[in-house]
Amino acid sequence: MNRNVNRYTDTLGLIELRHALYRKISAETAQPWSAEEIVVTSGAKQALFNVAMVILNPGDEVLIPAPYWTASSKPIITIKTD
Repeated sequence: MNRNVNRYTDTLGLIELRHALYRKISAETAQPWSAEEIVVTSGAKQALFNVAMVILNPGDEVLIPAPYWTASSKPIITIKTD
């Protein structure tokens, strides 16, 4: 509680973690990255939802191969894709 981590974090993830990740990724890939290009999610479902919200439009056709985890289709249904 002294570090003020007992509250909701930035929706993009903790800035300290994003800075650590960009430094690591930049060093490993020899490509320049910045903390603004990195998003840390609380799980895969949130990450899939974020990606779906960015790249899909209403009416887009999406194929989900079976078997799949039922919750993985929720972001696609939310956007009202076909």
